[in-house]
Amino acid sequence: GITAWGSQVSAEYCDCTNSGYYGAQAAHGGRLAFRYSDASDATRHGIRASDVAVVDADSAVANRCGSDGFGSNLRAFEGGVINFTNGTAIDNLANASTGLANGAALFAYGAGAAINAPGATITGAARVGVWAERGATITTVGGTVSGNGVANFVIVDATIVNEKIGGTS
Repeated sequence: GITAWGSQVSAEYCDCTNSGYYGAQAAHGGRLAFRYSDASDATRHGIRASDVAVVDADSAVANRCGSDGFGSNLRAFEGGVINFTNGTAIDNLANASTGLANGAALFAYGAGAAINAPGATITGAARVGVWAERGATITTVGGTVSGNGVANFVIVDATIVNEKIGGTS
């Protein structure tokens, strides 16, 4: 995979498929440009942002991630932000028996963590399509969230926006 650890990395049109752990990651204030790229088939997380890092993954793909039983297609953690406009996160494979969040295609956890996924396609998760917890925010306005095992949405002390309120679409 590719990592922006406290640094800035531009990896547009990048192929990080079949990564042994993370496909694409920004951590500890890092910034990763991963537009039009592919992080499919990552063993743990396809695209991850943690500790106030930012990943710009607009029009990216992260399919079939989490084969280790615990991963997410996208995971934003503790202030990490992932922009995933018109992205594709199909078939999360995680099915570990230790908590539903281990099988969420899009998972955001902690204050300031956010996944902005308008127009994205999130389908076929083993357990949950979109899970936000502990002050995180996930936006899927105009996207498709369907066909997920246990639930399409789980909200635990957080915010998920999947409908446009007011105005026109």
